[in-house]
Formats: sequence, structure tokens, C-alpha cells
Amino acid sequence: MINFFEKLPINSFEDLMESVFKKQEKSQIPELEKVFESINKPSDILKNLTLSDNLTKSIYQTNEKGRIVFPKVERKKKWWDFKRNKQEPKEHMGYVGDQTSAYHKENLKQQASLMVKKAEKAIGKSHDLDALQLTALFANIGRKYTAKTSDIEKFANDDLYIIGSDVTGQIMFPGQEKLSAYLAARYFKQYGLDEEFSKPYIAAIYHQPVEMKEDEKQTEEEIINVPEYLEKLYGDEACNVYLSLSAINKGVLNYRDLANVQVDISAGEKIVREELDPFVNNIVSRKPRNVAEIDKKFFASSQFDEFEKDAREEQLREQRKRQEENQRKINQQTYEEIIEGERIMLEEQRQLEREAFNKIANLDTVLSIATLQAMTEKEERKKRQQELASVEQDFIDLDGDGIDDRLEGNDLDISL
Repeated sequence: MINFFEKLPINSFEDLMESVFKKQEKSQIPELEKVFESINKPSDILKNLTLSDNLTKSIYQTNEKGRIVFPKVERKKKWWDFKRNKQEPKEHMGYVGDQTSAYHKENLKQQASLMVKKAEKAIGKSHDLDALQLTALFANIGRKYTAKTSDIEKFANDDLYIIGSDVTGQIMFPGQEKLSAYLAARYFKQYGLDEEFSKPYIAAIYHQPVEMKEDEKQTEEEIINVPEYLEKLYGDEACNVYLSLSAINKGVLNYRDLANVQVDISAGEKIVREELDPFVNNIVSRKPRNVAEIDKKFFASSQFDEFEKDAREEQLREQRKRQEENQRKINQQTYEEIIEGERIMLEEQRQLEREAFNKIANLDTVLSIATLQAMTEKEERKKRQQELASVEQDFIDLDGDGIDDRLEGNDLDISL
């Protein structure tokens, strides 16, 4: 049965997410694709957890009474197995969704309903209750297709403990965590939830601890600290979802408790029907298939129209805010450019004034020097004239009386 899903990209979480969200690949299992096409609403998925479909009919065989035969788990025998005198338990023969073991007395549908109900109180730091409840619905969906009979006997008061004269084994689900994560991812993608939103929820499902192991080999989840590992790789939200999912993923251990939780089971079914169905309808766009769906779709669409209107208004507000911010930056830039231009002009004007002042100062200096030189030359000419006049006077006044001899009428020949 494990080989039935060997072609699915579930060997690593990264491969799973890339195949579903980036490559948008479909499986190579036609029966599985028919399940995705025919069963997609959360309430339908919940109801079909205990009903046969195309895939279960291909996986399981039925006995003459129409009951499903849960195949024995393949395990290598240990030395102590050969010392046992007891006969190995036979295959469980029951119905789709049976989980009878030391951990579960409820069927798969009852477990999913309880988890959805418990999610209300386990929301913790997770940001989206609807998404957490949707994750709770899908957390163990892979068990429907991976059920096997272990080599551990049921308890004496378990359902179908003895079939005929044979004691039957407890039910286990090897590999269901990874298959559940793949199925959840396909449905999240189908509902219109993108990879970034879906990643923490799918990661929490993928890394669930194994409830009953096929062998004694440690799983990756037992070796690593899963919350720290998820927080490191996928962020706080993945860690928070994992812790919330771990808190609610607990089975009912006895039949008395199962009777006491019937109210919670019914409440969980109501949440799926009245809250998760509208949540999905508000995301996915598909054609209704009947009158009831048309009414529900019309109601959901009207709610979505209001949501879309609010979203558009918020988008317009953000757009106007960005435009105003851009205009403010442009205005600020323009104002700074104007101030800078004025500063440059003022600096240039001051430079011109300094240059003009320097030129004027230089001209004054030249004029002062020229004036000084002219005055000096004038003084020198005057002095020479006085000296010449003094010499000429001394030459004519031979008798030294201070009167020009020529004016005295003396017949003095002064020619040379």
C-alpha cells in the first residue's frame, strides 16, 4: 500500500510545497484526482472520512461481508517473536475511518470534529482561527488511505477485538503525516490560499510526531527539536501552529470518555458546516452544483462583495497616501533645489562684488601712485626753476647790491 503513493512528492517538505504551489502539479493517481474533484467542501470532507471513495476502493480489499480488510504492517521479525507461543493477531476487518488502538476509540470523523472544536481554545499565538481549524480538519486525513493492522493485539473491550475465533491487531497509520500534509496542501491551493499563507499550517502537519511506528528506527521528529526546527526554517507562525496542533491532536482513550464527548463532536461538526464552509466559499470561486449551493453561494458572495469593497477602499486609501507622499517628496526636493539655487546665486554675486572691489582697490592704488609721482615731479621742476633763477640773479648782480646792474644803467659788458 505504501507503494501506492510512492510517486507523490512527499519525501521532503520542500518538494511537496514546490510541486503543489509552484509547479501546480497533479498526482499521477487518477483515483486521487477524482477525490479532489468530487469532494472539496470542508463539511463534505469531514463526512467522507468514514465513507468509501474511488481511492479507498483501489487500496483496500473487502471480505465476503463487505468489510474492509486492513492489511498487516510489514515488519521484520525479531528473535523474541519466535519465542512467543501466542498466535499473531489477524487483520482488522471493519470500516473506512476505523482507528481502534491504545490511542483511539473514536473513528477518524469523530477525531477531526473534536480537533476542530478544541482549536477554539488552542489558538494560542496563531493569527487565524479559521485556518487553524481547517488544519485540524486535515491533520489526519491521510489516515483514511494508510490504515494497517499492527502486530499488537487490541484490548479485550475494543470494537471487533475478536472476529470469528481470531484476535485482531490494533490499527496504525504508517506515513500518514506526510500524506495528510500533501492532501492538505492540495486543498489549501484549491481553496485559493497561497504558499506563503499555507506554509506554516502544512509544515505543522508534515512534522507531526509518529503515533505508532513500524520499526524501532528513530524518526526525524524524534531526533530534532521540532518547534525550534520549524521556527528556524519557517518562522514563528509554523512553531505556534505546531504547538497548537500538538495540543489538540489527542485521541479518546476509552469508550466512556467517547460517550462524554459526543456534545463536543457535534459542536465540531457544526463549526465545519457553519464556519469553515463559508470561510472556503469566500476564498474559492466555483460554480454551485445545486439550489442549496446557489443560495449559500449567493450569501457568501454578498459577504465577499462587502469584503472586496472594503479591500478596494483600503487599497485606494493606500494609493492616495503613496501619491501624497511622493508629491511631498517632489515638493521637498523642489524647495531644496530653489534654496540651493538661491545660495549659489548669492555666492556668485558676492564673488563678483569681491572681484569688482579688488579691481577698484587696484585702480585707486595706481591713481595714488600716479598722483604722488606727478606732485613729486612738479616739486622738482619748481625747485630747479628756483635754482636756475637764483643762479641767473647771482650772475647779473655783480656788485651784490641786490639790484640788477642792467637796471642801474651801468655800461657793463657782461658778454663773454
